[in-house]
Amino acid sequence: MQVCVEANFEELYDQAGVMIYSDEKHWLKAGIEFNDGQPMIASVLTNELSDWATGIFTGNPGKFWMRITRVDRVICVKYSTDKIAWHLLRLCPYHEVDKYFVGVFSCSPKRENLKVIFRELSFSVPQEDILHSN
Repeated sequence: MQVCVEANFEELYDQAGVMIYSDEKHWLKAGIEFNDGQPMIASVLTNELSDWATGIFTGNPGKFWMRITRVDRVICVKYSTDKIAWHLLRLCPYHEVDKYFVGVFSCSPKRENLKVIFRELSFSVPQEDILHSN
């Protein structure tokens, strides 16, 4: 799945991006999250326990693209600032499951009125090499 995300990240924990969800103990979310006074590229993987990883986002957080791909028991998450060059955010195992949901998410636990627009939402068959493909 691939999507363009447009938002005004301004307050602590403002966030938007992509998500894969099996149940409350197995899910992954990734995108921009406002933290430490700036928009960060971030991901959380929950497999019974959750982790949280953030990094400096050098592009325009007001408009960026996210891609999430699942092949067998592996998830690959990439992001782009121009829809041409894609950067690896996360490559991780995901538990064996027959049914899961994939889509977009946004939340702002500290305020109201976070405006997020999701454009160009598309689903496709994964490329053969999910890690090295653009």
